[in-house]
Amino acid sequence: MNKLVIPSAGTSTRFYELGKKYPKILLPYKNKPILTHVISKVVEDFDRVVLVVRNNKDLYKEVIEYYNLQNIEIREVNTSIKQGPGTSAFCGIDGNEESVTIMLSDAIYDFKISEMPEDSISVMEVEDYAR
Repeated sequence: MNKLVIPSAGTSTRFYELGKKYPKILLPYKNKPILTHVISKVVEDFDRVVLVVRNNKDLYKEVIEYYNLQNIEIREVNTSIKQGPGTSAFCGIDGNEESVTIMLSDAIYDFKISEMPEDSISVMEVEDYAR
């Protein structure tokens, strides 16, 4: 099985008050939630897409159903262990996958992520690396 894991269990603290109510991936970009842009570019390339969330599972489900996004499983992160993107990614993996791709929830690429070489890491320069 070829699986995409999208860790989305952060606290969205950089979004201050807005981030306290809504997960970053559900905030609007070009009049739609960021999630719709991320998923629409990659969903056909994977057998399974797992979205790992902290809470608000019903809100994610509502957005997924409203925009008719297919082949997405929502898993809640285990909050009893130390948190971070690695924890979220681990929660999305079962161990029986043939390949796993991990894509950050706020990454909207202008290339096909499935065409990246196997065992690769994509990075980009940012202005404020401390963020």
